[in-house]
Amino acid sequence: QAYHDAAHLAIGPQYGANPLSMSFVTGLGERYPRNPTCEVCLADDVKDPYPGIPVFGVFAHLSNGHPFYTIANHDANNFPYIMYSSEDRPVLTRFIDHKQIIPQAEFTISTMSHTLVAVGLLAKRRNRLRVQNATLVLDDGSTWGSVRLGLAQPYTLPTASCTWIFDETSLNTLGVGASCGSGE
Repeated sequence: QAYHDAAHLAIGPQYGANPLSMSFVTGLGERYPRNPTCEVCLADDVKDPYPGIPVFGVFAHLSNGHPFYTIANHDANNFPYIMYSSEDRPVLTRFIDHKQIIPQAEFTISTMSHTLVAVGLLAKRRNRLRVQNATLVLDDGSTWGSVRLGLAQPYTLPTASCTWIFDETSLNTLGVGASCGSGE
């Protein structure tokens, strides 16, 4: 039981229980990544990316060997300014929501499957975790911090059928309010 409870706490930072109050899964919560490294997401006419994509999130060090990383590391692009402030901002509270910042904005099949399996197993076990009125609720009725789950708008995948990662069953299980459709 102790491991199970620890696992529940371990998923919190990815879903918004972090100093940024930001979910690192697209479409979940009030603050979530809107510019992941997803070329397919950019090719459609939908403003937001596909829901349910877990990006890497904050990253401790971006090397200066890449022009986008150099720009992201520059003090002028961080607020509050780090080098000239009496109150330094910890490096793990800096997140740049841009598709070219690969260590923060990318995702992989592996990370998507790990997240889906972990959340699915935790939700299934004794039905301890459920989405109720867009708030994460524990079995004792208490809410888990201020984590809020839910899409900003209903979403239809712009494909003739569901993709291999999202299908009607998995979307309904996750409770994200999405549906499969032709996108027409």
